[in-house]
Amino acid sequence: MPLLNAMQNMGADMPMLELFDKKEGVLTVYRAMEFAKRSCYLTNWNEVKTFFPEEVRRWSKNAANIKNPNSVRNLIVDNDAGREMMRR
Repeated sequence: MPLLNAMQNMGADMPMLELFDKKEGVLTVYRAMEFAKRSCYLTNWNEVKTFFPEEVRRWSKNAANIKNPNSVRNLIVDNDAGREMMRR
């Protein structure tokens, strides 16, 4: 985290960084990204499925119905859960 904070202080061209903790904070971020025109994030999909199974079901349903046309890109961990997400 100190390295990320130092990078943020390097100038106006750097992205804004925020830290969210606890389940409620992380869920707030995921829901905000759902309405972004484009989002890019690093996540461990297995952990997301473990802590937010209801959200994963809802996201999957919306994606299947093309109700959320946002362009989303994920950097996925190379494990069983990540490969399952890639297949979807």
